[in-house]
Amino acid sequence: MKLHVVMSVLGFGPRSLKVTSGRMHDGKALTVGPWVAGKLLLFDLGYYSYRLFDNLRRNEGFFVSRLKANANPVIVANHRLCRGASVQLVGQRLQDVLPFLQREIVDVEVEVAFKRRVYAGKMSKATTRFRVVGVRNDETGEYHLYITNLPVETFDAETVARIYKARWSIELLFKSLKSDLAIEDMPSEKPAVVQALLYASIITWLVGQEVLRMIRERLKDEARRVTGLRWSRLLHECASDLLRLLVGPRGQLQLAALIERLLLHEGPDPHRRRPSLLDEVEAKDGLAALAS
Repeated sequence: MKLHVVMSVLGFGPRSLKVTSGRMHDGKALTVGPWVAGKLLLFDLGYYSYRLFDNLRRNEGFFVSRLKANANPVIVANHRLCRGASVQLVGQRLQDVLPFLQREIVDVEVEVAFKRRVYAGKMSKATTRFRVVGVRNDETGEYHLYITNLPVETFDAETVARIYKARWSIELLFKSLKSDLAIEDMPSEKPAVVQALLYASIITWLVGQEVLRMIRERLKDEARRVTGLRWSRLLHECASDLLRLLVGPRGQLQLAALIERLLLHEGPDPHRRRPSLLDEVEAKDGLAALAS
């Protein structure tokens, strides 16, 4: 099976969930409509589709995705000119010129071809233009490439790359669901049982996020030390005790003591200066880990 999640990186939690067969292409699970207008969607490569991107553009939405490694579109405009005898980009295919570039940033407009949906028994072809941004990795010398329709006038290339790092939030969600909430360990093949267990895990995560918000409010200046993954593991370890105290007799005082001891004291990372996983991604080029 596949679990498809549309999640707000602003912290308001998942906005939609869909469970499909594992054979279904990710892009088909996303329904594009008026709801995308004015919104920015960050995709992993599973949703890579020029038709999907064009549909978003026509509905006045925006997107950023990693560019597929084998994508080789024609460059039709260069948004970032370089001084001196630089390599001419317009009219060339992207992958053909990348090995010869020395610039730190690539920001070009490209033309791509794709097939539209079948209509009246016929499938038509179309072309459209998108923006491709490349940021050179200092360690490997290779470019991390992104395709987007964000306007050049508002978002420079460096900003586009930083924005895409926000997609790490949904990677942390799935890591938590798999590692601590057991969505990979389904003891049944019956669809009803699988869906019940799946949604139980998701509800547990949602409740846990609300408790995490409350704990961070209590901790105030120390709130950043309670990272999402640390909290997820701690909640998994003490979930049965919490449930027993919630439904058992005279559980409120014991519940308060457990929260005080486990959640408020063990929740914060004892290593005060150790950066969180999200901080590490933001501090260095962790972009390669984002393409799943």
